[in-house]
Amino acid sequence: MTKTSKKVTEINNDYSHISKPFLSTLIDAVLFAKHAYMTEDLKLKNLLVKACILHCSFAVEALANNMIQFITSGGFSESIDKLDVVSKLELFSLLVKKKKIDRGSHAIQVFQDLIDIRNKYVHPKIKKSELIKINKKSYSIKKKNLSQLNISSEMTEWSVDESNTCLLELLKSIDHFLLDEVELEKKSMSCMFMDFLSLEGMYGPIVPSDTDWSNWTQSTLNYKPKFYCDHILKRYKK
Repeated sequence: MTKTSKKVTEINNDYSHISKPFLSTLIDAVLFAKHAYMTEDLKLKNLLVKACILHCSFAVEALANNMIQFITSGGFSESIDKLDVVSKLELFSLLVKKKKIDRGSHAIQVFQDLIDIRNKYVHPKIKKSELIKINKKSYSIKKKNLSQLNISSEMTEWSVDESNTCLLELLKSIDHFLLDEVELEKKSMSCMFMDFLSLEGMYGPIVPSDTDWSNWTQSTLNYKPKFYCDHILKRYKK
């Protein structure tokens, strides 16, 4: 009895912060895009563009992990972690909504393009590229675009236009997947994606107050992240 009581006491007096990976990664991607757009330093601009696009790809993986870990735990969760990103998204839909996702949809194909970028960055390999002749003295690498994102597959070709395009496609795809494909409502999304704090007998979500990133996407990209602005934030607006 003593051991059991001690465990209950420890749980009730838990001091912890549960960090969810998705929103923070997505916000980083937006802020990298914002500062790439604003800076006049060309070298810094190029670095920020690359950071933005890579974080867009990390955000897709964070989204899948965040969703699947929210509904699974223990050994089962560890086994699921071996699945590819799209399979995790589909498993979530099967477990929660009892339906398969449309793997051929534009949103899932955008996710797949971003996953390919992530894989090439995390697992770099020697690559041979075809050269095309521009004039008598110069050549250029033959360009190949990622089919859904419509940006170059070559990191050296990325510019602010590419990072903004990539970010816009990601935001639209997230909205489509969460709101139209899986049809999550505001309570589920806020519980799933917001950090939680347990402190001195109190337990609850950390309500976001910084909307700088979503304001920037609306003013510069002319797009409002609906899953966040119209659902997560609205749950806590008085």
